[in-house]
Amino acid sequence: CQLLDTDLQEYLRQPINKIHEQLNGCQKKLAEEWNQHKGVAEDFYKDNQAYLFDLACFNNSPHYWQERMAPLLNWTKYKILDIGCGIGTTVFVMSEQGNKVVGWDINKQVIDFARFRKKKYKLGGGFVTEKPNYSKFDLIIAVDVLEHIEDLRGFLLELGSKVESGTRFYHSDSFPKGEVWPMHFEEHKEKLSEYLKEAGFVEWDKDWSIKP
Repeated sequence: CQLLDTDLQEYLRQPINKIHEQLNGCQKKLAEEWNQHKGVAEDFYKDNQAYLFDLACFNNSPHYWQERMAPLLNWTKYKILDIGCGIGTTVFVMSEQGNKVVGWDINKQVIDFARFRKKKYKLGGGFVTEKPNYSKFDLIIAVDVLEHIEDLRGFLLELGSKVESGTRFYHSDSFPKGEVWPMHFEEHKEKLSEYLKEAGFVEWDKDWSIKP
């Protein structure tokens, strides 16, 4: 988390000790807020600052780089959409590899922070909070996103109906829930392959599929 602490300090204009305090307690706070939330999942994520701190920690973890990003490090010359892009790390990496990348997230705070990082470090990629046209991309990425979508079947059916033939879909998921991740929709795990097939995708392993 500490690699992003000064960026968060500059962006939020808060003392560094307060930034560290929020980073250290981010997972617990996010879980507490979810347990108190009464509406739909999408509303929970739209303007949630605890999510910003949680993503800052996740994006600097070995888990993120070794398990989530490693399969993407040799892709180049693609038009990429990063769904649920968070603070933009995947967008920046894929852009540096020679791809045209758009990051989409419904949380305005994380998008604003991603734009702050882009400007500060002169990085590539673009960011939006409104749903893009899926048909404009030939590689769709969703890193730790599907487990957070309440109507996952509906989401994948729409995605499958919009993308062009040959579009690849990379999704890296973590469905288990508990005290740390009560916001995960664990029940989707057993249905994911069924949903992808229904949406017109063909899987070639647990993380990758393609629209024939």
